[in-house]
Parts: sequence; structure tokens; C-alpha cells
Amino acid sequence: MTKIVGAALAAALLAGSASALTTVTVEAAGVQNTTLATTSGVENFDSLSGYTFPYVSTFGGSPWTGSFNGVLSTGADAYGGAGGTGRYETVQGEQILTLSGPATDYFGLWASALDGGNTVAFYKNGALIDTISLVMVALDDSYDGNPNPPYNGQDIGEKYAFFNFVVAGGYDEVHLIQNLGGGFELDNVTVGTLAAVPEPASWAMMIAGFALVGLGMRRRSVAAA
Repeated sequence: MTKIVGAALAAALLAGSASALTTVTVEAAGVQNTTLATTSGVENFDSLSGYTFPYVSTFGGSPWTGSFNGVLSTGADAYGGAGGTGRYETVQGEQILTLSGPATDYFGLWASALDGGNTVAFYKNGALIDTISLVMVALDDSYDGNPNPPYNGQDIGEKYAFFNFVVAGGYDEVHLIQNLGGGFELDNVTVGTLAAVPEPASWAMMIAGFALVGLGMRRRSVAAA
């Protein structure tokens, strides 16, 4: 289950945005991966240690390749690490993720220990699409504190949530930004596309199939009468 922020509300959340083209949803509290119907790949940073500069990810062997200009990975603790295990990333300043591969309109991440500096910006062909401050997305008390044992209940004053972003027209670059001091803790960075909508020809075949089913049901009804 996801909580929908939606395009209209997302527009109000944009900071310095060129246009309101991003729809934001939030997974239910405690969910740390996307539940949207996507074709996607995930980078969980578990293979890294310390600072890696630069870092190229295949997002778990997906069709996409992403070049991070630098990744600082940390072992799971009260402030991050999906599932309470493995490693997570801390962004200090600004990190740039450049993608190559199929067209991409979906992006997701599990953001932990949220603060007012945690910001995501989307670009395409060098042009800014949207900038979104995560702390401006309204989250209720169920998102308070780390949900993962053995850290559950710790850092109760900050939010932990998985965010889904759908960027109309797609994107090819993501900037993960920490505007204030401290860090932007994140994990399970997910890139991909939403499930494809059937082509017009496919819709025609589906409609024809429904018509045949309806005709068959009508004939059975007449025969029974």
C-alpha cells in the first residue's frame, strides 16, 4: 500500500522547480522497497566499503547502468541500512547519478533519519525537471524511528520512509543533495520504468476478446432458456 502525494501536491512541494512533472508516493511505514508495478533494478551498496570514487552500478544486473560521482557507504546502524543489515549510503553535499540504458521514468529510494536538507532533483538532457525536498512530504507518526531490529525504536525523532517518484517524460540524471549539515542517509536506490500500458493494437485485441466472451455467454444463456 502506498500513500499518494500526487502531482498537484507535489507541485506545492517543489523547491526551485522548472515544472511540476513529478508524482510522489510513499510506501506504507516499514516497507523498504517499491511495491509499484515497475521494471527496475536496485542498488543496495552492500558490496562497497568506505568511500568509492567514482562508482558504477548495474543495479543488480538490470538493463540500466548508473555512474555515481562518489559513494560513502556505512554499515547498518540506527540511522540507516534497509532491513537492519548490510550497508547504506550517506550523501554529504551533492551526489550526481547519471544513467544510461532504456528510457527511465521511475526512481525510488529508502530515506532514513530524514532531515530538512534531504533533497532529490531530476534532470534530462542537462535541464532541471523538478527539485523535491523530502521533509516537505507529510508523514504521520507511524514513520517515526528506525523500523528494523535491532535498532527499532531508535532515532524516534526522525522519519524513515520509501519514496517513489514518477517523472513525466523521463529523466537521465538524479542529484541527491544534502543542503544542510549532517548527511542524507539512503538505501535501496531503485531505477526503472512503470509497467507498460498496452499498445493500441493490444487494446483492440483485448476488446475483441471481451466481445467473444460476451457472445459465448449470450449463446449459453439462449441455449439454457
